[in-house]
Amino acid sequence: MLLVFCSCGQETGNSTYVNSEKVALNLIQLCVDSTLQLDHGLNTGQYLVDFSIIKELNRRGIDSFLRLNANASEANLDSLILHDTTWVKYQFFQNPVIRFDKIQVQPDGTILIKTSKTKASDGAIGTEMILQRRGNNFKCVINRISWIS
Repeated sequence: MLLVFCSCGQETGNSTYVNSEKVALNLIQLCVDSTLQLDHGLNTGQYLVDFSIIKELNRRGIDSFLRLNANASEANLDSLILHDTTWVKYQFFQNPVIRFDKIQVQPDGTILIKTSKTKASDGAIGTEMILQRRGNNFKCVINRISWIS
């Protein structure tokens, strides 16, 4: 199991998970940046983000993230697998798709976040991140690959 600690200084802006625009934006940015750090071979200059499974994130926070990140677009991975012509024909995407699979507040106050990054049928990873309370902020203390395809 590969274990990588997140870069120093990556933090969210609140001590508890509150579904505000600012916290959602910071949480999304932290998770996308952390996911992109793992398995650089799947990255391109652009990427797609799928929020369809996670309903807890504030929609205004998602929209703010997309406005601030010109290299990101929103997509639905399941729909792309069924309808994207490159995927249907060749089993790969032009740009990776980062999907938020799970956000769970733990009893100790940490947040477990699971994402996946898919570029091809044989080029995908799953990630697990643990965000930990640091004063009035959360900091990514663990960022690791949980599975590889």
